Amino acid sequence: MPTLALDLTQPPADAVEFFDGKGNRLTWDWRDMLRQDHDLAFAVAKATSEEVLGTIRTQVATAIGQGMTFAEFKRTLKPQLQDLGWWGRQELLDGDTGEVTTVQLGSDRRLRTIYQTNLQTAYMAGRYQRMVGNATDRPYWRYVAIMDGRTRPRHRELHGRVFRWDDPIWKIIYPPNGFGCRCRVVAMTEDEFQGLGIELSNGEGMIVTKTVTMPDGRKVKVTGLKGILPGGGDFFPDVGWDYNPGDYRAAKTRLESVAEEKAAMAKRAKKAARAKVDATPPEPLKPAEPPPFDASTEAGTWHQPAWAGAPAWLRDVVLREQAVSVQRLDKNGAWAFVGRLIDMDGHSPTAARSQSTWRHEFGHILDYRLGQGKGYISSTDPFTSAADRDAAALTAAVVQRAQNMAAYASDAAQIAAAPERALLDACAAMGMTPDDLRRVMQSTPHDISAPATAWPTTLRRDVFIMVDALKARDVERFLRRAVGTTGAASRAAYAIDGALVSLADLVGALTRNAVCSPSMGYPGHSDAYYAGHSHRSATEAFANLTALAGHSAGWWKIVTHLMPNLAALYERTITAR
Repeated sequence: MPTLALDLTQPPADAVEFFDGKGNRLTWDWRDMLRQDHDLAFAVAKATSEEVLGTIRTQVATAIGQGMTFAEFKRTLKPQLQDLGWWGRQELLDGDTGEVTTVQLGSDRRLRTIYQTNLQTAYMAGRYQRMVGNATDRPYWRYVAIMDGRTRPRHRELHGRVFRWDDPIWKIIYPPNGFGCRCRVVAMTEDEFQGLGIELSNGEGMIVTKTVTMPDGRKVKVTGLKGILPGGGDFFPDVGWDYNPGDYRAAKTRLESVAEEKAAMAKRAKKAARAKVDATPPEPLKPAEPPPFDASTEAGTWHQPAWAGAPAWLRDVVLREQAVSVQRLDKNGAWAFVGRLIDMDGHSPTAARSQSTWRHEFGHILDYRLGQGKGYISSTDPFTSAADRDAAALTAAVVQRAQNMAAYASDAAQIAAAPERALLDACAAMGMTPDDLRRVMQSTPHDISAPATAWPTTLRRDVFIMVDALKARDVERFLRRAVGTTGAASRAAYAIDGALVSLADLVGALTRNAVCSPSMGYPGHSDAYYAGHSHRSATEAFANLTALAGHSAGWWKIVTHLMPNLAALYERTITAR
């Protein structure tokens, strides 16, 4: 049997961190999870329950943390799985086909695969982190295969090739490159590389993707290197292994380093400019263009349009935190996973509604990262306390609505007498300008591009009542007037750019659906979603705050008026990042 090419005596802290950062996921077939999926979730095909999966995970974590040999791993885990009934060949119901089929559950061979795969990926992810951190001193990376009779021919042919550490090929072929792969990468100094007397390889332009057909007829894509091997042969990792397990964290670290260097350069430039004496009058300053996101990543193609209207205090943090994996697998809706992954299946970066969804899901990413490994920051006492205070005020506003109706009626006279002046006064009372109001109204079916004096009476009334409802913190009344319709047309109005959805979902999360409940026709998460999960209301509120803050200045002013405690804490937390 193949043996792992690992030094199990090395300090395993980074490997442990990599493995501990995963969630759990029940799957039927190993092909249900490919590539970076395994960086985010621990899975064992046909693990029939959380108990089985958790038992295996515990033993894998122990093996990684303590450098356990396979014999020790098997001796401990095998009887546990046998006691759980997860051993040998058994008839099970295939959840995908609905048919009863005979499958292999636990076996000595499967335990070896589980052991090798998880230890190899964890140790290699940690090794990659250390190599990137030392790339200045050791910029030359050599691919090393175990040259024995069990090594794959293609891996053998790649043995000894040297590429720079930042060559794009390492995103594809950094080991392991398949089940049981024992290859590794060795970092070298300039002198060590020159001492080899070989040519430096370059993988630029060699990365290609092909479609392969699996034994069950399923078609999957595999990325590899065209013409990289001696004689012009191609190198393709096994299906699902064409990725670098440690690249996510390294990419994030590099982005942070670049941001720090840019900040240092800006500081030096500012100091030099102050010292320079120039008698000529300075030219008028042009507004600085906001720095672009990394367009070479799928996350960057989402970030650039989604945060175009965001204030600098939020956009700067998103720019530093932009590294996140993106997948399109789950047709049941968008979701985010523990600061690492966003699934956006069925969404397009060019659609305003999808951009709002992206801001919401990235809000979950920020929420988790701000927690610094201790969970979501939105679940900490300061956030829950601020949320409770604002929720009480929003709920009270609904109760007070009947008492305010008389005042609403008298306002109609002001609208008729001086519509533009009345609206300006109402906006000013909330710290808003007409431009702020227009940005907000772009999220509704109403068109207020013309001067207020030219609006139809019904439009003047609707807009004034929206502003007045916000002043009273009556979100339900604001939303009903903003949408201005019901049924399918109402759903279409909510979906214009997602801001109204974010507001309704935010208030529903804060009040646990006491206000803006989906049962009353407002968009948001159901009572069942929140039941038994005390943290969900906080995390959804944080995500919706991010979606609205990233939309525009007008929408953030509305949020700060409606929930001043939570908005102020959110802004302080983001700017302190």
